[in-house]
Formats: sequence, structure tokens, C-alpha cells
Amino acid sequence: MGALGNTAKDTILYDVLFYIDHHFIENIKLEGIASLFGYNSAYLGKIFTKSVGESFNSLVSINIGVVGIFYPPLPLKSQTQA
Repeated sequence: MGALGNTAKDTILYDVLFYIDHHFIENIKLEGIASLFGYNSAYLGKIFTKSVGESFNSLVSINIGVVGIFYPPLPLKSQTQA
């Protein structure tokens, strides 16, 4: 166990979830995030699914969908007038 009762896996997941939350608009891929954080993508995918209960791709899709609910695109007419 790490500081304050957090395991290394908890820290990895927190960092990955934070990254997803702040880069949801980008084309996020498990391989890219694994490389960014220095992990094997298969390992990161397994601990992600086991801990979160959703696959990485499912969570990214859900996150993008939720953002779309709160920030829907402007209608075409409004975009041309802006």
C-alpha cells in the first residue's frame, strides 16, 4: 500500500481517469495512454476493467456521451450567426 492507503493501481487509475476527463475531446486510445504513463496497454486495460467495471473504450465512449448531453453542439444556424 502506498501513502494514505492508496495502492499503485489506485494511483494509476486516478491518473488515467483524470487524463480522460481533461482530454475527452481528443482521440483517446488505450495504447497511447499506456505509453504516456509508461505501462503495457494489456496490463493497463486489465486493471482498468477490473477496477472500474467498464472497459477503457466503453468508459471513453460514456464520457464523451455525457459531455455531449451537457455541451450539445450549436445548431448550424447559430454557428453561422456567431
